[in-house]
Amino acid sequence: MTSTSIPRNQGVSLDIPEEDTLLIIYDDEDINEAIHACSRSLIGRIITEKPIHTNSLQNALAGIWCNPKGLKIEEIQDKTFQIFLEEERDVDRVLRGSPWLFRNSWLILKKWERGREIEDMIFTHVPIKIQLWGLPPHCKTPKMGMKIGANIGKDGINWIDFQYERLPQVCYSCGLVGHDEEFCSKKSATETDRDDDIKGLGPWIRAS
Repeated sequence: MTSTSIPRNQGVSLDIPEEDTLLIIYDDEDINEAIHACSRSLIGRIITEKPIHTNSLQNALAGIWCNPKGLKIEEIQDKTFQIFLEEERDVDRVLRGSPWLFRNSWLILKKWERGREIEDMIFTHVPIKIQLWGLPPHCKTPKMGMKIGANIGKDGINWIDFQYERLPQVCYSCGLVGHDEEFCSKKSATETDRDDDIKGLGPWIRAS
């Protein structure tokens, strides 16, 4: 037996004082159907400052994911969506492909978990592949690749050119994804006339 306390301002309309709450007691049988559907769903957030329309997102992802059975998308928060699928294999396949690109913005996916609030989910880190250029032949080993990957972004003596694969919209001024330099709130007036070579970011970080 499970119980939950639901504040009156969340849709319960009863003639009770504002400071009171309504206590609803329910069994798992009452929510089995919804739990079953959610167990085959993903929570996704699009990293962008542009408006996103659910219908456009659903149509695009249906094509990208080869029309998986039972695909349904609902917006649950601003730019955060719950994506329902009927087949567990489709859930696993789509999750393994994260992050996906939608209109040049990352769609980051997490598996739905009962009891975990959407606000507690972290959408700030994604795995991303890079290409290394100019690496000496004798350094092209898996162990060397792991060491280089672990130290990207840190200060060092030897420089290696690298490019990011499947990179979404990114600001070359502040380095954040989701907007470009034109709409960067962190870009200072002094940066406007700076050479791209000084900033270290530019179109060359994208793998073709």
